[in-house]
Parts: sequence; structure tokens; C-alpha cells
Amino acid sequence: MLTWALLVATIILRWFPNTTVGQWLNSYLVIIPLRLLAKADRKHIIFLLVIVVAMQAFAAVGAMDMVFAAAWDVSVYLDMMMVAGVVATVARAKSVWGHATTAYQRITQRPIRRAARAKRVQMPTRPPTKSAENDDDEWVGSACAA
Repeated sequence: MLTWALLVATIILRWFPNTTVGQWLNSYLVIIPLRLLAKADRKHIIFLLVIVVAMQAFAAVGAMDMVFAAAWDVSVYLDMMMVAGVVATVARAKSVWGHATTAYQRITQRPIRRAARAKRVQMPTRPPTKSAENDDDEWVGSACAA
């Protein structure tokens, strides 16, 4: 449920940021948390992470529902952190690759050759031929004539 809500909020923030809902989500999900994090020290963030991990041990003593809820919350948090890291790495790698190709062009004074795309060959089409399976018209005509 929470994952779907965050997914919808992300889609709205990404593609519809100028709508009223997009601006509201931006202020409550981005601006206010960033202001709070700017006030936090490193010790506060470490303490928060220790509490999140310790929640697993406390939940193991309680009801099974709490164990599943705690495990799910922590796994969603870790998954989102890993996705953010991968997306940031890909974005940086793309910019580094673009900078490297531009620098190579500048140094060598020649354009980079790109692989030519294969062009599709148009096959000539033939008109359909009459076959033994496709002679229904003649049979109907001969049956009506008789």
C-alpha cells in the first residue's frame, strides 16, 4: 500500500510538477524533509539508522504481524536506497561518457564514427495465388448453377 502511494507520488512529481497536487507533494515530501535534514547532525542520522535496524530485533519478540511489518519497512527503505544509488551512478557514468567523447573530439579534431544502422530491405510482394484451399468462390458458384 505504501509502495503504491509512493510510486503514484513519484509519478506526479516527475511528470506533473506544476499542478496543485504536484506542488503540494513537492512541499510536503521534498522541501520540508530537506529542511529538517539540514538541521540534523550526523549523530541524529546514525541514531535513526540504529533504531531502524534495532526495530527488527524488538519486532521478533512481539507478534508475527509486527515482524512482517518491520521487515517490510526496512526492506523497502533499503531497496529505495539501492535504487537511488544505481540511478545516481548511471547518471554520473552517462555524463562522464559524454564528457570523454567531447574531449576526444576536441583533441583529435575529428568526429566520432557511429555504427551505421542497418536499413531494412523491402521484399517484393506478390499477388496471392489461387490454391486448392482457396477456391471457395468457384465451388459456391458451381453449386448454385446446378
